[in-house]
Formats: sequence, C-alpha cells, structure tokens
Amino acid sequence: MLSSLPPRFHADLIKKIWERKEEEISKIEKMSFLIEVLNTSNSLNAKNIAGILFDREYNVNWDPFKMQPIYDKWDAIQKTK
Repeated sequence: MLSSLPPRFHADLIKKIWERKEEEISKIEKMSFLIEVLNTSNSLNAKNIAGILFDREYNVNWDPFKMQPIYDKWDAIQKTK
C-alpha cells in the first residue's frame, strides 16, 4: 500500500491509519505499519511522524538519527508474539 503512493502522501496515510479504532486496525498492525514507513518511505516527514508515534507507544526516546532503539524494541515485540 505504501509503495503505491507518492511519498508526499505517506504522512497523511499514517494519520489516517493511526486514527482508526483498534477494532478496525489492531495496535500491532499499526506498529507494523510504522516500521514499514521507517524502513521504506522516502518521506522524511512521514518517517518522523512514524518515529514519534512509535515512541509514544513504547517510550524508545525517538531520535531520527538513531533508529536502532526502535528496531530493537520491535524485534523484542515480535519475539513475544
């Protein structure tokens, strides 16, 4: 889905997905989407929003120049599934 949109729309897509209720899109699906954005988007704005939202949920001290704490937390979450 993300790759089919021009990067200028990535931030808007994040906002739309984030606003959806948990009954529609689970928290883990939202987090997975944020990781996809961080890994693949060419939009710095979208990556920043994704990092901020991930930090709000898991308190990883978001720093756009230090992505490893987010990836480490995501790996830990995936191992507990």
